[in-house]
Amino acid sequence: MKAKSKLIASAFALVMPFFSAHAAPKTEADVCRTLSQAGVSSTVETLKVFAGKVFGKPAELWQQTDFSTLLSHAKICDGKPEDSNQRVSFYSWNLALNNVYPDVIALTDISLPVSKKYAGVWPGNDGVALCSSIFAFRKDPIWLTNNSKEVFGVPFETMTAAQLDAARTFLDDCSPVLEGILKARGKNKEPVEKIVRSIKLSIDRDSRIPEVAIENLDPELVPIRDGKAVPLAYLSPNTVGILRRVNTSLLRRTPLQTSDQVLISKWADDVFKLVPEGPDRAYAERVKFAITTQMFPK
Repeated sequence: MKAKSKLIASAFALVMPFFSAHAAPKTEADVCRTLSQAGVSSTVETLKVFAGKVFGKPAELWQQTDFSTLLSHAKICDGKPEDSNQRVSFYSWNLALNNVYPDVIALTDISLPVSKKYAGVWPGNDGVALCSSIFAFRKDPIWLTNNSKEVFGVPFETMTAAQLDAARTFLDDCSPVLEGILKARGKNKEPVEKIVRSIKLSIDRDSRIPEVAIENLDPELVPIRDGKAVPLAYLSPNTVGILRRVNTSLLRRTPLQTSDQVLISKWADDVFKLVPEGPDRAYAERVKFAITTQMFPK
């Protein structure tokens, strides 16, 4: 009897890390009920396609000990809770987990070292670096803004040089993991290259936001979107150059020569024809207004 109690206590202690700290079960009965309600199919499917956390732990960080612990507890909880129609079946858990185990471990053997390598580099996900979080990256194809703050916990534009370098290598290190996840989900792995390339372009562009600036830029020339100035780093070099010329004119309160006014006005009209929306268009509209005011003062 003592040996049995010892086994239960040992397995219970091991299984505890599975569960969220906000709702950690207190007794063996609680754990068995949680296990019975989790469902074998849904749990295994989440592990198989790396679709999030399984008992409080990201699927891509699961190790052999996690599978062993879960199986140990499924054995202890077999046939429980006795007062429920949903009872734990060790046979079902054992069959399902052993079936998915090889594919999951083959990928987590890659993802776990990557996660450890970049732990604490960014504040997102409580400092836990998850390759799967890359799939959550979104970029506006027109305005070039992105959700790097949501993914990493800090936007690219305010990352330190070390964090930016780490973000680039993180993408490279995660590529095999991302390809494996897509394969597990039955999708083509080709998009991984496109995703990585797109994010690296955002990193390079956003890292230049503090650098690309025009001193004493007239507020009238700055378009605002979502409560923020549209970054100059998102503009073409030609637009930045024209913006500098017009801003200098406004600062000196000296109108540009008529020939320059005409050329810049024509440039703005060309932008309107070629670019229906976006950073260059937004600044061209402000420049056009300023030039028109100079050409036809009240």
